[in-house]
Amino acid sequence: MRYLVQRFTPRLDRRWVVALVVVAVLAIAATFVRWGDPLPELELLVLGPDGQFHQEISVPVEWADTSGLDGDAVARFRLILGVRNVGHGAGQPQRLVLGVPARYRLTDAHGQPMPASRDLASPLVRYVIETRMETVEPRRMPALLPAHEVLWLEAIVPRYYCVELADSIPEFVAAPPPPVEAMSQLRVLYVMEGPELEERQTGTLTLQLDPSLLDVAMPEQPPSFPMQVDPELAMPELENLRHVATHEVRCGEPEAPMEMLSVVWEGEAGSRMIVLEYGGAPRKYLFDLDGDGVIDRETWDPEGRGAFTATRQARLPIPGFLLPRIPSARYDLAEFQGIPPDSLARLDPLAAAMEGPGPMPLLGPVRRDPPTAPRAPAPTPDAPAGVPAPAEEPPAPPAPPPAAPLGRPIPDDG
Repeated sequence: MRYLVQRFTPRLDRRWVVALVVVAVLAIAATFVRWGDPLPELELLVLGPDGQFHQEISVPVEWADTSGLDGDAVARFRLILGVRNVGHGAGQPQRLVLGVPARYRLTDAHGQPMPASRDLASPLVRYVIETRMETVEPRRMPALLPAHEVLWLEAIVPRYYCVELADSIPEFVAAPPPPVEAMSQLRVLYVMEGPELEERQTGTLTLQLDPSLLDVAMPEQPPSFPMQVDPELAMPELENLRHVATHEVRCGEPEAPMEMLSVVWEGEAGSRMIVLEYGGAPRKYLFDLDGDGVIDRETWDPEGRGAFTATRQARLPIPGFLLPRIPSARYDLAEFQGIPPDSLARLDPLAAAMEGPGPMPLLGPVRRDPPTAPRAPAPTPDAPAGVPAPAEEPPAPPAPPPAAPLGRPIPDDG
């Protein structure tokens, strides 16, 4: 018996070893062999200062545009986005959803705010972009988003918050300092969707900003003056008022702002009257009597009956978010002069923008005044007695011509 065991034991060991090797080889082969159709794996990238696309970049200070800003924006940065396919199959992302922190705002190449929505349960603002992209092949150079080759990212630092007093009357208070360190570490969530994508492609873009650009001086608390009830004093006489703009504003903590309507009127010598509407009705009038950009008087309805008789002196710089938005300057192509030619070759859709005698200079803001309103119409809810009501809105101007890459206008054929 012992002889039989010793004779067959080595053979059994060798057979088991061979069987284990075969199983291991099959397991490894199953790991690398894809069953069914190959799937795409898309990544959203942003162009960095080295001319390469990355999911995490450090934004140079030189890229910050701090001129011509309005509202509570303190700086804006350009974003050039691309899509890379690191999977094994082709994919077409037709829609891009970006989740941006509420202290930032996205604008297009013309400086206009992108349509956005937000959920009170989320600290992110949701931007939906129809990319109109072609199919992205795997293992190729990143493809640019043709719908929005350049986006501007604006950092928002409110100087003043709004609080709601009795009878829904808004009041301005100085805002606290911003969380500079947290804001400088910007993370943008993205989701790419399309009919050819079996699964949503998700990820995160990380942008490191210079904290010095966000650390701005905050105003002191505005002085408070005694209230007076005087109908004549409450409504200063302003000559030749004309309607400038009516736009929605968000005042207060960016994560939970107070939403109002700002109706801006201008008179002679730059004087202004701003009507604040909240809850569907005018709540307060702000007057800049000498056109120096400082509110000299504010008037409100103390009893909620439509009689604006309560007034007081004020000394408050007009918060920028109450005024019409100033168009952004064109993108400065000089930023591309330091990028090596081999890196520029990755940006084929931008090649046309690099041709010509030199980079396009930054353009100043363009101001277009609406037509003058009638001088003395009947009073309306938006304008008290003696103040002209807004004229009928003129027909919408023709759509601007399509913009070349980086916002450079396409020259006319003539």
